[in-house]
Amino acid sequence: MHNWILRLVMAFSFLWRRLGADPGQLQTILWAKLTIDDRRPTVGFAQRQRASNKPVKNRGIATIVTSLLMGAVYILICSKLGDTFTSLAMYFLLFMVLLSLTLISDFTYVLIDSKDNFIILPRPVNAQTILLSRLLHIFIHLGKIVVPMSFPGFIYFWVITGFYGAVLFGVAALLATLICIFLINAVYLVILRFTTIERFKDAIGSIQIVFSVLIFILYYFGPRMARQMNLSEAVLLGHRYTYVAPPMWLAALWEVARHPQGQSLTLLCLGAAGLFLPPLCIWAVVRFLAPQFDRKLGGLGGGSAKKVRKKSSEGRKPLYQVMSGLLTRGNAQATGFEVAWLLSGRSRDFKLKVYPSFAYIIVYFFYFSLNMNKVRGQSYLGYLAGTRSYILLIYLSSFALITSITYLVYSDKYKAAWVYYASPLKVPGEVLMGAVKAMMAKFFLPFYGVVMVFSLIVWGPSVLPDMLLGLINVTWFGVLMGFIYLRRLPFSAPFNVQAGSGRFLKNLFILGVPGLTGLAHYLLRKYMTAPYALWIFIVLALGLAWLIYGRYKELSWTELDYI
Repeated sequence: MHNWILRLVMAFSFLWRRLGADPGQLQTILWAKLTIDDRRPTVGFAQRQRASNKPVKNRGIATIVTSLLMGAVYILICSKLGDTFTSLAMYFLLFMVLLSLTLISDFTYVLIDSKDNFIILPRPVNAQTILLSRLLHIFIHLGKIVVPMSFPGFIYFWVITGFYGAVLFGVAALLATLICIFLINAVYLVILRFTTIERFKDAIGSIQIVFSVLIFILYYFGPRMARQMNLSEAVLLGHRYTYVAPPMWLAALWEVARHPQGQSLTLLCLGAAGLFLPPLCIWAVVRFLAPQFDRKLGGLGGGSAKKVRKKSSEGRKPLYQVMSGLLTRGNAQATGFEVAWLLSGRSRDFKLKVYPSFAYIIVYFFYFSLNMNKVRGQSYLGYLAGTRSYILLIYLSSFALITSITYLVYSDKYKAAWVYYASPLKVPGEVLMGAVKAMMAKFFLPFYGVVMVFSLIVWGPSVLPDMLLGLINVTWFGVLMGFIYLRRLPFSAPFNVQAGSGRFLKNLFILGVPGLTGLAHYLLRKYMTAPYALWIFIVLALGLAWLIYGRYKELSWTELDYI
């Protein structure tokens, strides 16, 4: 696909030559950049694509199709609104929010790419060619996202308002894109102003996590919210607090340009803001933000020295060492615990996969419980208090532990795992057990504490035995999952490691055990009314956890799965 894009760009070779660039070199650089774009894995599916061990190709087409589908979803939502002005304002709100998040999560590598400084700059290529290649690359990548995303809106407004209305919509979409570019540059500069380059990359990873969670929430709760809000009667223009929002400016610009006579002063002012502020924002980017951003990019390739934490005068140990001393026995377990704790906080891939699972659990719980609430005129918490939904919440929380243990194996720097095999370690089970304990202490127990507080508020102290039984069940299940699934040392396998033939059965088992255990817990509470029955199962669960724990920590070298 990039071949015809290059032909279109090079049709203006006379212009590039007048700007001081070499058209032949410019075409070669752009061809290389676009080819790399087509082979780069998508952020959200990077691990799946790496696991398939197949080369990525035609990614540009996938980007266009995804953007086209997103634009169609915007139109489906806006078609439910009453007046055209509110439809436009809502469309541009969705357009700008999702475009900004998409650019940050999937476009960051273009904005912060400093490879040109090391690969192209030493070559006999002038500065104008390098600068123009970067700008055209950014423009092409933006076009792949913005044009298909706005195309359904262009067709929709052409049908309902005519060609002139569709053209005005296209102009407004361009202005919305300029505002997004300004906001992204401003956010990046603010982050770089107060933090280091490494933390900047971590901040971008955090935005990617928020983006994935937001999409997940919209997928489950978007249709329900649309049904309850009565969108056909929504009118935004009557609320003054909305006047500061750029989507209102763009909708007002479209309305004023389409019907210039008889418009109110408020609408004229909003339309003027929509016309003049986006170009002003781009001028600010070119004049002030871009030079500072380029200076900051100079530090990306060279790295940044991390500040060494000074030990406090009181000699306090870090939290992970305190937890390791409390929860582990022996040097091997402590080492596994501390390695897993530290690397899980430094691996961006690990955080990108594990952290959203906590939000997914909350979304699933409220989604299922809301769907079960058929009683009208009753508060949601009042409905929950009369159910046993806390059991659902207990066993849904186990998926936080499942996810963390699942991705505990993988790392981009897996070759550093040679230190495990060079150490005088009798059995690797101790290290693995320490790693599982780290995942429980760092991820599951804090989350379960929040679940317990929420359960006590809604259902009262009577659920404490259930919370204790659930904690023990999830504990033995986590250790059992480690015994079955985690038979590689922490962060010792590449992402593209081939799955074994029994992987499907293992995954089915992992998903089935919490469900069956939760169902047994529910039936126990429903049909066994004796107060001591629950405590009998607590003792049995403790015994089962102890047996699995003893077997797992004795796992030998011959029982490991090697790559």
